[in-house]
Amino acid sequence: MNLPLCPKSFEPVHDGAYRARLVETTVDSGPWPCEYPGAQAVKLSIAEAPPQPPPIPPKPGVYVAESELKPHEIQDLADILGDIVSAAAGYDLTFHLRIELSGESPPPDEVQGKLNEFLEDISPGFRFD
Repeated sequence: MNLPLCPKSFEPVHDGAYRARLVETTVDSGPWPCEYPGAQAVKLSIAEAPPQPPPIPPKPGVYVAESELKPHEIQDLADILGDIVSAAAGYDLTFHLRIELSGESPPPDEVQGKLNEFLEDISPGFRFD
């Protein structure tokens, strides 16, 4: 779906959507950004996939280790968690955990509900929304 450009007063909207990668120029589009006379050649379409937010840069002096883990790797982490905590003695150690649940079709509410029961036992508020 191509989106026509609107009057000059909407230029910040188009530019913001383009910079946020919500829209993209089509193959046969003129260049963007451009001056007002060139706007008639610009063709925008809705971006294929939503943009991923950039990672939050760590504060100075903070080290970050990130990885996508499979369930058995989480178990491996749990097995050596005591060693990790001991090695970091005297320093703050914080874990941020994100769990994604997906499949060929959306999981039924019952599955989400059961998983939320397990997660809430770990930490209040830790749940799928």
